Amino acid sequence: MQGYAEALADGVVGEADLPEVGRTLLTETRRLDRFVADLLDLARLEADDFRLEIRQVDLDSLVAEAGAVWSRRCAGHGVTFRLERPGRPAVVETDGARVRQLLDGLAENALRVTPAGRPLVLALTRQDDGTTSSRSVTAAPG
Repeated sequence: MQGYAEALADGVVGEADLPEVGRTLLTETRRLDRFVADLLDLARLEADDFRLEIRQVDLDSLVAEAGAVWSRRCAGHGVTFRLERPGRPAVVETDGARVRQLLDGLAENALRVTPAGRPLVLALTRQDDGTTSSRSVTAAPG
């Protein structure tokens, strides 16, 4: 979010890109809001688990949204970003916000150890049995 805000403040974002950047900022602030609410719930209840909101989620769309954010973040660090996804619905019953938290955590860690010029790949693949899997891959340093 800070990167988007800096780009807006510096006038780097073109007028044609404003709606997309606005939608991305809105999505990211909602995710951050939920994360903060979870931390507050955890602190209040002294619990070691989170609530889940299970519903049908299109993982292809979720990964595409994550890819839009991580593409820009990687570019800011000189890391090549690649998104691999089926490009068709991959609907599963899960908590999409939690899946996104996991993807973001993996990508954040991968970005920390990926040297400039090396790739970070976020991929969603279909298995032969019709299930899907997602992975964040980074090239090993060296």
